[in-house]
Amino acid sequence: MCSIISAGGICTMLKRAAAFVTTALVVSTLFAGCGGSASSPAATPSPTQPASQPSASDTASQSPADNVSGNIQLFTYRDDLLNTWYQQALADFKTKYPNVTVTTATSKNFEPDLKVKMSANDMPDIFTLNSVNFSDAQRSQYMLPLDDVFPDLVSQWQGNDVNVNASDKKTYGLTFGLNGVALAYNKKIFSDLGLTPPKTLNDLITDGKKIKATGKIGFVGCFKQSWNLTQYWNAAQAQMNNEASTYANWLNTDTPFTPDSEIGKMMNVLSQLCAAGIMEDDPVSYDWEPYLKDFGSGQAGMAFTWTNTPVQYAGRGDGSTTVDDFGMVPFPYDNSGSPAVYESADWSMAISKDSKNLPAAEAFFKWHMDGQYADYAKNNAEISARKGTATDIGYLNELAASSANVHYGVKYPDDFKTFIDKIQMTFYDQFADVAAGTSPADELNKMNTMWKQGRAQ
Repeated sequence: MCSIISAGGICTMLKRAAAFVTTALVVSTLFAGCGGSASSPAATPSPTQPASQPSASDTASQSPADNVSGNIQLFTYRDDLLNTWYQQALADFKTKYPNVTVTTATSKNFEPDLKVKMSANDMPDIFTLNSVNFSDAQRSQYMLPLDDVFPDLVSQWQGNDVNVNASDKKTYGLTFGLNGVALAYNKKIFSDLGLTPPKTLNDLITDGKKIKATGKIGFVGCFKQSWNLTQYWNAAQAQMNNEASTYANWLNTDTPFTPDSEIGKMMNVLSQLCAAGIMEDDPVSYDWEPYLKDFGSGQAGMAFTWTNTPVQYAGRGDGSTTVDDFGMVPFPYDNSGSPAVYESADWSMAISKDSKNLPAAEAFFKWHMDGQYADYAKNNAEISARKGTATDIGYLNELAASSANVHYGVKYPDDFKTFIDKIQMTFYDQFADVAAGTSPADELNKMNTMWKQGRAQ
């Protein structure tokens, strides 16, 4: 999905007020002895108080994990998991590496704050990143190449090109999984109305009107936050025959955005959906949390969203649904009956090149991306990026069974990324303008003007 901004985690991150939250997730007691009495971990010796040396018998009984010790920090965009999944997971890590203390930190403005940390040479030991938004130079300067440290693990990953530098072909991170964009729907609503999941755009609009007539939301807009228009940009990318070549061609013209371009076609689709009267009463004011609540409470029929979003519905609803009540099929952006599905690497995990405790950082990385990978991927509804590991969730299985052509997103070429950053074009903001009422023709003209002015600079 966009390089998708992950809906479950990315969307949660972006919509909250900026602030750092640092949480120590460490096990405060260790159980020792046959009686099972609890004792506190040994205090870290002060500089003037050397640690006692283990005896020969102690050394002989130690496992390799006992030789890894010290403090490391995990900086993660998943603020929502710190009090849930990570609590139990880090307790498991502590049993395996009792001498390592892991603290966690997050930010409501995660990506800009991570870049500030890079500039200040104040990097956390382990961190998450949406790699598509970082350059090859940033990866090689701040991140540890993983190929030599974990060659067997790296070789098992697929769809991980966003973390591989073009120059040295080194891998600087591993994606948590693949994320796509598709049409989520409420199975019970469809069953009650005798509907089948739409295969064409006309079907979608017809189904949306029937659902809307019952007093429910036929098709969710949720346009208050502009990032929630990213999936329309992803659908445009899915229609590109060669994504990298398309970007290169755009850089060589002043007017890349025409009505028959992929972006032009998707802006027209969005405009049709907005005009169909199938969305909530005020889509531009409708926000992410109400959308999750309404969908999870059986008050909405369809939504164009990320593949890791439906797993959140039931937990945000009124208790009347479970994850099995939701299905997912390719989003029908045209009337061909065979639309492509866009998938790309979700957020990734990397190790700081300058970590002051590389042994512990490497141990944590391997534990997270090896032993805990399948559980993390299923918990977050990631499409597995690890060969031989499946994410067994019903709606993901349904999407996979559709046999849709999958378009795997590519990393923005550096020159293209530099250019769109310079002119401040995000693409999802441009789709947000259309959602707010700008005609596709006017928005395309505006984009071409921005583009031409940028090329002239």
